[in-house]
Amino acid sequence: MNGDELFRYFKLYNQGHFEDAVDSYYVEDAYFWNTRITLCGRQKIIDWLYASHHGYLEKLTPVSFIIVPERAAVELEQEFYATEDMSYFFIKPMKKGQKIFKDVQASNGNCPHGNAGAKN
Repeated sequence: MNGDELFRYFKLYNQGHFEDAVDSYYVEDAYFWNTRITLCGRQKIIDWLYASHHGYLEKLTPVSFIIVPERAAVELEQEFYATEDMSYFFIKPMKKGQKIFKDVQASNGNCPHGNAGAKN
């Protein structure tokens, strides 16, 4: 993966094209994990992304990144925009039209199950 591919991934993701993003940049048995869930396999990741984005739009903006052979890491700003009232949103309840911003770090390494499985 190079910088152009990284930005293509974020463009697909931000447009809600999760299947294209995951199929293009994740190996078949990739792991995805965060504070709420751990998944193995591209299709499970795709299914979860579509299901979990009900009621809000998410925009990922890379702040900084590093790409070396076999590894990529990125610092992101996440923007969540509520498209409906969401008393159940995982960060805090949101009203329709409200935005929340959050900084995160992500990597295709240090997975509790081995390599996280990003395609090279």
